[in-house]
Amino acid sequence: MTSLDTDVTGTTIARNAVFLLVAKAVSTVLGLVLVLFMARNLGDVQFGIYSIGLAIGGICGILADVGLNNLTTRQLARNPSSPSEFLGNVISIKLMLAVPVAVCAFCVLVLFDYVPYTRDIILIIVANALLFQGFHSFYYHVIEGFERMQYITALEVLKRVAYLCAGFLTIHFGYGILGFVIGMLLCDGINLLIVWWICRRNFGIRIKVGVTIQKWPGLIRKALPFGLLLAFTMILSSTDIVMIGALHSEEAAGWYGAAIRLISTLSLIPLMSASAMFPSVARLHHEAPGEGGEILTDVIRPMVLLGIPVAVGTTMLAEPIVLLLFNQEYILAAPALRILIWSLCLNFISLPMVFFLSAVDRQVYATTSLGLCALLNIIFNIFLIPAYGLIGASITTVISQVALLGLCYMALRNKISNVALFKNILQGGLASIGLWYYLTVPPSLHVIGVIALAIPIYVLLLSVVGGLKKEDWNKCKQLLNPG
Repeated sequence: MTSLDTDVTGTTIARNAVFLLVAKAVSTVLGLVLVLFMARNLGDVQFGIYSIGLAIGGICGILADVGLNNLTTRQLARNPSSPSEFLGNVISIKLMLAVPVAVCAFCVLVLFDYVPYTRDIILIIVANALLFQGFHSFYYHVIEGFERMQYITALEVLKRVAYLCAGFLTIHFGYGILGFVIGMLLCDGINLLIVWWICRRNFGIRIKVGVTIQKWPGLIRKALPFGLLLAFTMILSSTDIVMIGALHSEEAAGWYGAAIRLISTLSLIPLMSASAMFPSVARLHHEAPGEGGEILTDVIRPMVLLGIPVAVGTTMLAEPIVLLLFNQEYILAAPALRILIWSLCLNFISLPMVFFLSAVDRQVYATTSLGLCALLNIIFNIFLIPAYGLIGASITTVISQVALLGLCYMALRNKISNVALFKNILQGGLASIGLWYYLTVPPSLHVIGVIALAIPIYVLLLSVVGGLKKEDWNKCKQLLNPG
């Protein structure tokens, strides 16, 4: 591939990342506003029920997908003219798997002995995850395959605005968490119709749902590594809150859910960068196997320089952040947040590596690594959650992320520039030491002012240690003014 082609690919990835990040930034702000409204007005018990439901619904959605969404993105990225029969078989398999997954979810809820009210709310969330969310996610991956992320930007913002309206109305008029999850289901149904229409009108997608059973084993075999990868990822991020709810209380799940909500909000940064990288790397690997290491290095660099200061700042300001966003009722989330934020710092680096492995047909290794870490997570949670509660779950999450990063690095150490990686870690670490010193000074400002001032301080320190260069500013200008 020529340098010009490489530049075009890099610009495409960067622009797609910007579109996805804008979508997630806006939708995350709207989602966070809704979560804070829910947490303050519903209390920690009902918020805990909602957090448990999201965790179980997320696991069920992945089990019913078995990786078919990611396989669709890769297929369309490599061959945009893929026949509608392929897409029809994908949808047929997803429909077929939804029923047994829903039955298994019900059995798990009965096994954990959740009360009927909690169980019913969680089952509504599970049904939404399997149907409306599951299928509009499929169409999102179709759009990703065509590398037209601007549509996802608009759709995500629209969905979050609908959630926000549904949440405010249902909770304000006293319908509680039950009313909200029903409203969320209706919003996702409308979102599915919109994204279906976009794919049909703009990409000519005509899906003929049919049963070609003889092709299903081959599709599932290709998709399963992606599915297991996502399932293990969900286990790493969600089983702790389910176990806290079962082994401790829904109230404790609400506290932990508050900390997890902040972590999951920030984790959208590496997720969107990795998602934007995925189709381009998949296409490049198909055209020129062995290439793409430079792209991975370029994606990891800003993740390192962002992840370290975020972890340092959140550790120092955990209590005021929890009090600002939630209230005194959730203050026990602060110790967990101080620990969990370091798992996010590691995830900033490991997540792009996992996506890269999948894009270059090494999803089996990525899946095996995540499976080992998920098993490690479950084992540690079994012992640490009963003894140490939220702190034990937080420690387990960090241990799992350390193991995942180590396994990914072993596989990719010859693909990325080790010198550049360790240089970035050193630069981010040195600048973050200065940030830490600034945050140790007793603040005379509100926590929002402290954070607002911390950002330019870190940028200045990063420039001093050579972490920001002139070409970085030029790339930012190019993205903002591509013409």
